[in-house]
Amino acid sequence: MAATTNIPTMDDVVMHFSKQINSLNRAQLFRMGDELIQNDGIVELLAALEGSLAAVEAQCADWENFLDAEERSLEPLQVLVDRAEAMQERLSFAKENLPAQLPTTQASAQQSHGAAPLQPMGQSTTQLNATGNARYQGNGSKKGTRGKGTKRTVALPTLAYLRVDEFNAIPKYMRNRATREELNALIDTITDVVTRKYEILQLQRSQMNDETLAHWHRFKESECHDTDAPGVFYFTEEDLRRMASTGTGHTKRDLPCLRTAGRLKEIRTGGCVRYVLQGSA
Repeated sequence: MAATTNIPTMDDVVMHFSKQINSLNRAQLFRMGDELIQNDGIVELLAALEGSLAAVEAQCADWENFLDAEERSLEPLQVLVDRAEAMQERLSFAKENLPAQLPTTQASAQQSHGAAPLQPMGQSTTQLNATGNARYQGNGSKKGTRGKGTKRTVALPTLAYLRVDEFNAIPKYMRNRATREELNALIDTITDVVTRKYEILQLQRSQMNDETLAHWHRFKESECHDTDAPGVFYFTEEDLRRMASTGTGHTKRDLPCLRTAGRLKEIRTGGCVRYVLQGSA
């Protein structure tokens, strides 16, 4: 960068020019009188003005060199500014187009949606809210006895969100107008409903109100031999209609899509369709 020492400011240059213009005006007045034409002082004044103008030209040249150096020093900074603006545009685009569900661990996904985290089968770390009547153990096995005053845990399969490639693999005639976001939202609803269902199944009769007891009887009526096996957790369309906290949308269209994607398995007996969770263990 050019040195800035001994370089006059613009105000100094303007003042200097003003003084020189005043001197030129006085010289013009001197020429109007014939008696002053032969005055040696005018010649000296003009010579001084010529020297001053040469000094001003030199100062202007220094200013031009200084400004050129400043412009060259700004070129690398402009490259950084352009990169920062491009990065900001990409981040803004990503923020505006970020999907509602991301392919992450089911535990963190459930916590972000306000639901209790679910653990893979074979573990017993998801604690139920109710006590007593522990029909389902944490290892996925069923127990016929009732415990009093003890908390039991139940571990459900982890239903992962659909990835883009999995969604595209579903035949178009099956998914119709369904979007990946809608199917992933249905996975959230299923996880919430099944969790609440098996919490109710572990309650004692004394802990149930009329509505909860009606759910309990309906769950029992939908059971069959295939759903009574250890580690099998299922739901029905009626469970979704009665227990979903939000609208279930096009359930008849979307459930076959999740079955095709390997998230669910159908069990049809006695005119009832049951959907078994097929998450990761």
